[in-house]
Amino acid sequence: MSRQLVRIMRPDDANIAGNVHGGTILKMIEEAGAIISTRHCNSQAGEPCVAALARVERTDFLSPMCIGEVANVSAEITYTSRHSVEVQVNVMSENILTGAKKVTNKATLWYVPLSLKNVNKVVEVPPIQYARKEQEEEGKKRYEEQKLDRLETKQRNGDVIFPVINPEPHTVGYSQSSLIHLVGPSDCTLLGFVHGGVTMKLMDEVAGIVAARHCKTNIVTASVDAINFHEKIKKGSVITISGRMTFTSNKSMEIEVFVDADPFVDESRGRYRAVSAFFTYVSLSKEGKPLPVPQLLIAVRACFLGFAFGCGLLLSAGRSAWRHFGWYMCSLSLFHYSEYLVTAINNPRSLSLDSFLLNHSFEYNLAALSSWVEFTLEKLLFPELKQITWLSTVGLLMVIFGDCLRKAAMLTAGSNFNHIVQNEKSDTHTLVTSGVYGWFRHPSYVGWFYWSIGTQVLLCNPICVVGYALASWRFFRERIEEEEITLIHFFGEEYLEYKRKVPSGLPFIKGVKVEL
Repeated sequence: MSRQLVRIMRPDDANIAGNVHGGTILKMIEEAGAIISTRHCNSQAGEPCVAALARVERTDFLSPMCIGEVANVSAEITYTSRHSVEVQVNVMSENILTGAKKVTNKATLWYVPLSLKNVNKVVEVPPIQYARKEQEEEGKKRYEEQKLDRLETKQRNGDVIFPVINPEPHTVGYSQSSLIHLVGPSDCTLLGFVHGGVTMKLMDEVAGIVAARHCKTNIVTASVDAINFHEKIKKGSVITISGRMTFTSNKSMEIEVFVDADPFVDESRGRYRAVSAFFTYVSLSKEGKPLPVPQLLIAVRACFLGFAFGCGLLLSAGRSAWRHFGWYMCSLSLFHYSEYLVTAINNPRSLSLDSFLLNHSFEYNLAALSSWVEFTLEKLLFPELKQITWLSTVGLLMVIFGDCLRKAAMLTAGSNFNHIVQNEKSDTHTLVTSGVYGWFRHPSYVGWFYWSIGTQVLLCNPICVVGYALASWRFFRERIEEEEITLIHFFGEEYLEYKRKVPSGLPFIKGVKVEL
């Protein structure tokens, strides 16, 4: 059984580059699939039904379609299970002036027939006849694979895109975008639920906005990975289509897009994840030639830290004095990467490149450079000084203790933790006194203090051990006083009582003095 749609492409089908919008093509593909699958499911006497889109396999955009060309969309049912229909769709464009034809898209779609009487009831699909036994076996294999992939995708669907304050260019937060759409009657099927093609077109629009924001050039859809329709979207719902950059190569961008639905007409149900997919875009010049894609800065820094960690492991495997420097490189890389990771988990709204703390301050970078210089010079002049394994082991334990304490403090504080001292209290700010905050008032600073000194003990750097201890102590004394003024302003007597009971955790630092 096959079905063909023929339609001329008009100016309102175009994107800003003048080619047919990728979302328009996806919508035509879905229309052809819906028609043929609905017709097949009603081909035998039984309960009337409408085929609902459940999944779209990877769809490749092989070549652009131009305005004025005729789109020939052919659909064919290639497999049926008891409750599913597989439809394969080919899209061909035809220049009616020259007669030239070319294949532009290929896609595989899966539909589920829903009863017209009870939308929650899935009716049985009439079987099709196969030319060969192998066709049925191959179709069954594809069916099992997509069913497993849908289950895995649904289990990991829980991400939410948060707005980022002052995002930097070429970061995830800078290009992430959302579109809000009220589902109207023209968007829906006979059952009153959104057409899959309507949703896919909106998703393609959001993905295109993300790609354009990132590279600031003309962009086109290259492919769409599997689109999974997890839940039906009812007429009258408000849907939020969100997209964010997840990966960049030299010539392409991968963008995650998901659709969340708010069923305002059904107050008994809250917001839910309805659809998810990954789109791939390419950047083009005005002449239509591929352009290099700017790399995600976060990926560059994470890659750098991973490379440094790997080098540290290689040095650690050796038996020379550089073995201890390998421990140091691993500790340093892990510290900075975990700063970003924990911030992403706890407080994604404040996430930025600065969350790596790689560019913490000029003084911080100067201190790191000084420790490398001291280690190198002393290794050349006093090599035996760098081979005190027991001392380096003590330093490594200090590093592990300090980093674990700091990350425990960040996780305990949750969204209350921020790398920048806050001057205004928000509605979500609470005074955290449990966990490691029951031991010290400032456990994150205590952890960083002993971590920084531990790195120099690990390197057996006598000068930097003293220098780091003095510089860190002075920095945290001033930081704690500044922070506690804000905390007293935020929480008043509650914080003063906490301050009287719990020490700061740092030697000879009592915090801001309050005269009653």
